[in-house]
Amino acid sequence: SVPEGGASEQKVVCKGHRDVVSGCQLSPDGEFAISCSWDRSMKIWHLEKDPGEVLSSGRIDKQLNTVILSPDMRQIITGGGVCIYLWNTLA
Repeated sequence: SVPEGGASEQKVVCKGHRDVVSGCQLSPDGEFAISCSWDRSMKIWHLEKDPGEVLSSGRIDKQLNTVILSPDMRQIITGGGVCIYLWNTLA
């Protein structure tokens, strides 16, 4: 929802994908964002400590269309083509 008095202020811009960003999710604590893209990459972004900086990333051989973070923030699932991919955030 939009706060009373108008649009909310933009807080952080995360740049780094080379094609369409097809999915993103905010971590439950609001410290990180996870994104996936048609450039075949998944990225984890700092939002609090180093706003807009990539903490980690991964690449596969298919365009990614969706990304989901597990409630405990230990795993990320991305989907692309006819496959899903499981990423361990503790690696």
